[in-house]
Amino acid sequence: MRRFTTVLAVAATLLLTAAAGTAVAGAAPVGGPSQVNTFVGTSEFQVLTPACSFVHQTFDATYGGRRHPGSFHLDGCVTVATLSLFTFQGTFVITAPDGRHITGTVTGQLDNSSYTGCALGEPPASLTFAMTPIVGTRAVAGSPRAIDLAGVWCGGGQDQPIHGTFALAP
Repeated sequence: MRRFTTVLAVAATLLLTAAAGTAVAGAAPVGGPSQVNTFVGTSEFQVLTPACSFVHQTFDATYGGRRHPGSFHLDGCVTVATLSLFTFQGTFVITAPDGRHITGTVTGQLDNSSYTGCALGEPPASLTFAMTPIVGTRAVAGSPRAIDLAGVWCGGGQDQPIHGTFALAP
């Protein structure tokens, strides 16, 4: 029961944090304009690691205000789907500004054929991820809906910038 109460508190924090987010001009808000959070951060990757058959990649970012930012960490494996489309599968942790966190699985795509929005000389890749909150190995009844992330990874190298939005799915 305590774990369920904690999860409900985290879900409420996510909803309140999302409601206080700021919409990005031109972004298509997934859960409504009042539920969009902007993020900035970096990504790193390693090729042919024991954990992943092709690439192991992490994304770390902050969201919210400067005084009380939240953060997220995505950690997973990348596989090749086509010459310009890659799949990502792994785990995530979102930490709210008050220190509470929610964890789960993340899946999605990195597409280097369809997005611009980086500085000259930084090849872009669009990020389209769906994060599913979990506790242990069971889905949480009453937990927030899936969380959709749309962003851009600029540069394609180590410690390169990422930016975008995330929001509760409709």
